[in-house]
Amino acid sequence: MSFGPVPVRFLRDVVVGTYDGVLLDVDNGPDFLVRAANAAVYRTASMRDVARALVPGGVLAVWSEARSPDLATTMADEVGPCEEVVRTVEREGRPMTYHIHLARRRTCAHGWSGCSGRRRGTATTSTTRFSKRRPR
Repeated sequence: MSFGPVPVRFLRDVVVGTYDGVLLDVDNGPDFLVRAANAAVYRTASMRDVARALVPGGVLAVWSEARSPDLATTMADEVGPCEEVVRTVEREGRPMTYHIHLARRRTCAHGWSGCSGRRRGTATTSTTRFSKRRPR
């Protein structure tokens, strides 16, 4: 299925809280792009569109060929608590390590859209905690 150069663009038009989960397997991840246009998928605005489309407690999963602390931080900030799951799979007779970043949409007592009371998330992996302070 193709939605144009920015695969999450269609999420801007869905009703808030439509999906229980969204899985993005785009390019090789944010740090090794085959198509430069796919960089937009991993940016703040796209993560915000995904969060808006998820039900509270819904999950965003993003596949990447490598660890991406910046992606984990963006997901934590815009969606909710984020963790990285690392799995080694055999592909064409050789081991490959895959990274899946998972974020669960937080709920907000003030309402999700435009909420200024939203608490920023923390992204974690089994060995690393990601936290990035952004200017307000």
